[in-house]
Parts: sequence; C-alpha cells; structure tokens
Amino acid sequence: MVPGGGTWAGLTASGELVFGVMLALGLLTPVGAIGAMWLNGNYMLMKGFVAHSAYTDKMFFAVELFCLLAAAGYAYGVDASLRRLVPRSLASLLGGPRETPEP
Repeated sequence: MVPGGGTWAGLTASGELVFGVMLALGLLTPVGAIGAMWLNGNYMLMKGFVAHSAYTDKMFFAVELFCLLAAAGYAYGVDASLRRLVPRSLASLLGGPRETPEP
C-alpha cells in the first residue's frame, strides 16, 4: 500500500536497532531515548492511542521517558566513561554535566 514499503521497513528496523543499541550500551543515551520515543510515538499513533494492542508501545515509551529524565547514561555505560574526557559542550549529550576533578 505504501510506495517504497521495503525501504521504509528497512529504515524502521535500522532505527529500532540503532536506538536499542544506544540505550543498551549507554552511548548518547538522551539521543537514543528521544529517537526511540519518536518511533514508539509513531507506533501508538498508527494503532490508535486507546487500542488494546498498544500497551507494549506505551510501556516502552514510559521506559524510554524514564531513561531520558533520569539521565540513565550519567551513572553507567559508555556515557559515564566518556563524560570526563569530552568538552563541556558535548557532555550534555552524554547525560549530564562534565565532572570537574577534585584537587
């Protein structure tokens, strides 16, 4: 029904894989959470917000929102390891402010 359906299917699967790996590794966690929320938001809109089959999408959306608001990359993952090594301007993408070393 959709022109280029195979292309859209590949892009959707690639997006799910990339955002899932970003969240699992803790790499650019806020970016991964926002991207995954965008995908799940589209799924919920496609199915209808009150549809019974959209409960899984709502749960994933809530978990991704929690990862975003709780700054999940701030404590564990690649973001936590790289936070001390990157400039302050990029530290916000890694889940929080850059730590300053104690004297």
